Amino acid sequence: MQPVLFPQSTVNNPFEIYARKLQESPVYRDEAQQVWGIYSYEHCLQLLTGNDAHIPALPVLPAGTLNDQVLTIIEHHTRLNNGTAHRSTREIAMGLYNARLPISPIGLLATSLSHKNLRNEIDWVQEVGKQLPLACMLQEFQFNEKDRESILMYIAVLVKIMVPDKTAQQIAAINAATREVYQLTERHILHTPSLYAIAHNVSKVSFPTALAMTVANLVGLMIQSYDAGRGILCNTLLQALQHRELAGQPGKEKAMGQLVMETLRYDPPVHHTRRVLTNDVLLHGQELKKGDTAILVLAAANRDAMHFERPDAFDIYRANNEAHLTFGAGAHRCMANHSTVRFATEILNYLLTRYPRLQLLTTEITYEPAMNVRLPKEMMLSLS
Repeated sequence: MQPVLFPQSTVNNPFEIYARKLQESPVYRDEAQQVWGIYSYEHCLQLLTGNDAHIPALPVLPAGTLNDQVLTIIEHHTRLNNGTAHRSTREIAMGLYNARLPISPIGLLATSLSHKNLRNEIDWVQEVGKQLPLACMLQEFQFNEKDRESILMYIAVLVKIMVPDKTAQQIAAINAATREVYQLTERHILHTPSLYAIAHNVSKVSFPTALAMTVANLVGLMIQSYDAGRGILCNTLLQALQHRELAGQPGKEKAMGQLVMETLRYDPPVHHTRRVLTNDVLLHGQELKKGDTAILVLAAANRDAMHFERPDAFDIYRANNEAHLTFGAGAHRCMANHSTVRFATEILNYLLTRYPRLQLLTTEITYEPAMNVRLPKEMMLSLS
């Protein structure tokens, strides 16, 4: 029996596994891994929006293992909070998100593409996917060029904060990277009036605590933009290259937006999220106990035939594509859902218009050895 948790790099088509689970055991107990796999749309949505499950805490490491800056981010990052703490930190995160000065990504994209090699080729993952979403976000928050370069240099290490099990080598690298990024982010907030005001206006806590909460959530937005942004840009481009006819038809901007939305349902970068039960719950005849760990397989829920007609067909005109669970649901739903779709749509419209002969050179897409996200490792493109 296929385990609930597996590295995405080891499976060619995880959706075949999810389809079998949906048919045979939409709520499945994996005794070896001591988790529940939740595959159906109905039950994923129930646990995302109800009060029977919450975000699990990261494993507690011995004192002195992680430095103060890492611990501050873990304590105050809204993605890792529940209840009252989550409401407070989400308010800060929303304040930060609304304080951005939105920019078009096209200028930065054009610069990235200008660095192509003599054969007019680029690796979309390395040169765009891992760079552009975060670079745009940092400009929107008015970071200077030097600080943007520093954060982009450290971000691949910084995201490891969210990994439950860390090696000693990873911990040392995380501590060093976080120290640098935390300090420059704190300095930037203190010297940027719109960001300083967010920390200053937090009530019921001291200013140092409010500042720490603001730093933690701005760093959290950086982390989210890196993996999620990369995955969305890669997966939507793969689908756009298979449906090139959309780039040449009237109303292509709208059609491309619909393609992005359908890709988020059909081939999302995030495949599952983890919850811990706060109450006993009965799902599909199975009794889940308080304290049990549930893996909500959102990529499976997005292809549940009980909710989406012809779920394995890529159809940008399906009426309810926006009901996908890729951005989550309930209190922890991603606040950047609308801007993310606009961002990817703008990128694809520009790319396929500017480079009508764009071709994917990588014949077989391989994926990172991650459990919860499916991220291409390389996508070589020919621009001409």
